[in-house]
This record gives sequence, structure tokens and C-alpha cells, in this order.
Amino acid sequence: MDNTAQWYIDGRWVHPHEAEAAISINDTAILRAYSVFESLRTYDRRPFHLDDHLARLYRSAELIDLDIPYTREQIAAVVREVIARNAYKHATIRIFVTGGETEDSILPTGKPVLVVLITPLGERDMQRFANGVKVITTHLQRIMPEAKTNMSHATSCSILRVTVSPSRSGQYSLTNWHRPTKRSLPPRRKRFSPSYRLTTWLSAMANLAHAPLSWNSALLTWWNEATFKITPP
Repeated sequence: MDNTAQWYIDGRWVHPHEAEAAISINDTAILRAYSVFESLRTYDRRPFHLDDHLARLYRSAELIDLDIPYTREQIAAVVREVIARNAYKHATIRIFVTGGETEDSILPTGKPVLVVLITPLGERDMQRFANGVKVITTHLQRIMPEAKTNMSHATSCSILRVTVSPSRSGQYSLTNWHRPTKRSLPPRRKRFSPSYRLTTWLSAMANLAHAPLSWNSALLTWWNEATFKITPP
């Protein structure tokens, strides 16, 4: 880690090794994982698709009812200031908005905290672009995938439908890709199976009731394995 980097944390400019480079232990981001984030990179000191990434950030906040008290223009200005203060040709930018501090360890009572971090990146390995990369598929699906993909605007999103072919090692290689059309995407109402919704609800209820971890895990294991299977879209 470059300890000379300048990060933005809740209105302060700090270096990574400083004590001020922290948020409150009572922030709901720590106590309840109540926060949103977005990551992007720069090319030659220019942020790549900054507006699109900010749109996804606000979309994520909307899905968890987190009211961001900053405008997109304000966050964009902070991102550009972070880039200007750090002499990195290429870099990764990470934007966090926390839920704010809490008095009862559950509901936020303080103002959400904005954090913008930067990490240097080296030059891209062009050999990977020439030779391609190997990938594998999985039946798992992240929770609330619509937070990162706006399915109602398929022509403007950056997801790719990938055609893969198995290799001798059992892995898969990319053979074709294209930007999907709205017709090629599954209907929004079919993206979560009923068992997935109910399992997620049971998990949330167990956490709210402060149920023991062993009981919570046993219930979810029984529900997933003995009764239903989570069906990918």
C-alpha cells in the first residue's frame, strides 16, 4: 500500500497510515454491513465511465433505502479531486457511502459517511488480450444482482452474454461475446425463485431477532437442502 496516497474520508484528506483514516466503530457499515460501494478505474488519470458508476451507486442505495445526502456532482467532484491529489497514471477508485453512526446498533441516526479511496495500478498485460483468459461457470447468484445491473436499460448496461466452450482441463474459454438486447435478457419477475426470496427473508428475520448463529445456520441449511433448491435465472 502506498502510504503517501491521499484519501477522502468524511470531509478529511488523510494518508492510509494515519489514525484519521478510519470511520466510527458505531457506524452501521461496521455493525450491520449497511452501506453501498462502487469501484472503477482510471486510464491516464481519467475516470472510466464515472457517471455510469455513480448511477449504480445510487441504484444500490435505493435498493436498501439508504438516502445519500450528496449529489452526484458532489461525489464526482471528490473523485476528480482524489485523482488530482495523487500522481497515479492508472488507478482503482473505490467509493463508499456508509449508513452513518447508530445509537442502538441497529438504526442509523447519524449522517451517512462518504469515503473515496485510490490505489495505483500498473500497465495492463496486453498478452492476456492477445491470448484470452479461461473462465469457469457457477450456479450461484449474488444477492440483489440488479444493484449492479439495470435490467430495464439493457442497451446501456455493460453486462455481456458470454458463449463458452469447455477445454480439456475442464475449464471454459470465451469464444464469443456481445452486448445483449432487451429481448435476450430474462424477464425481471423471474430473476429470483420463490425459495430464494423466502430464504433471504428468513435470514433477515433471524438476524433481527438476534437468533443464535447455530440456529440460524441450521434453519437455512435445512430449508435450502432438505426442502428447496435455489434456482439460478
